[in-house]
Amino acid sequence: LKSVLDRISSFTGRSDLKNLIEIIVTRVGNDVPYQNGNTLVQLPYFLIPRFLIDKPSVSVGQLFNRQFKISANPDTHISTSFLGELYWNFSWIGLIIGMLVVGMSMGLKGRIFNIKQNKSVARLLTLVSAIYLLGLRFETGLAQQYILFFRSFIIIVIMNYAFCDRRKYFY
Repeated sequence: LKSVLDRISSFTGRSDLKNLIEIIVTRVGNDVPYQNGNTLVQLPYFLIPRFLIDKPSVSVGQLFNRQFKISANPDTHISTSFLGELYWNFSWIGLIIGMLVVGMSMGLKGRIFNIKQNKSVARLLTLVSAIYLLGLRFETGLAQQYILFFRSFIIIVIMNYAFCDRRKYFY
């Protein structure tokens, strides 16, 4: 029972990012510069293999730690959360528009992959992937999580096509 309580305490401690959001809102624009989309630069490149081009790579957690000087070790990753990262990039307007886009994308996924109307393993896997990567892992970098979701979705589509019963398409 103690280990279960420790795990719950650990999870809630990690999901309470109020202090970090407060640090971001008070310091960005004062002694820490706005990122102006720098932490989201990986999104357009998610389908391009690294051997074709030199893709930009941003470790949001390390960059956050280094710019805000939170940890003595500059290589430590500190979570910004989706909210903090959007504010750090574009201030309040970016936060509001960004969270509207995130919310609308979640609603769209819920509507398109609704398993109540049409039950399938692919729909279920897509929903579980979205809930885990975009809902439960909200404390990590926004671009990284959306890239992981897009890649997992592509794998789900390919596997669904590879293993689906194609006879139903010909009748």
